[in-house]
Amino acid sequence: MDLQNDWIHGATLGKSIKFWWKIDDDLNLSISREFNSLNGELKVDKLIKKDELRRLNDYMADEHWKGLSNNVAKLRNGAEKEGIGKFLYNDLHWTNTEAQLSSHIGSIFYRVGVWEYNGKKRGIQFRKITGDWHKLMKSYYDGCIKELNFEQL
Repeated sequence: MDLQNDWIHGATLGKSIKFWWKIDDDLNLSISREFNSLNGELKVDKLIKKDELRRLNDYMADEHWKGLSNNVAKLRNGAEKEGIGKFLYNDLHWTNTEAQLSSHIGSIFYRVGVWEYNGKKRGIQFRKITGDWHKLMKSYYDGCIKELNFEQL
């Protein structure tokens, strides 16, 4: 993957799907992932605006456990249960494929200390544990970048 030094390597918590992510100075989150398709590897990037992240964290504000709820077919036919992916699909008007990023965002927010993770590989759930998502994400990201730059010396 041809990514510059400001991208952080990540992995989802269930199937350990690899991806890359970064944040900009305005706290917009970019996620880059690759798929195997009939035409070879397909790279897909998604820019998630700070306001979308704020709205997602507002959705998580009740601090109850919420599932990924990101099944492409169930989102499309309206059968998906309440959860993060369904919120992204219905409330933020993401495509059903983009709503699968609930597992990527969950992984990031868990690792930066914003959400708690139930520790399961199947039936993954998250709940919000702090409102300081922007400070924690920026601090974690900056620490990762410093570590990457140090390793390259």
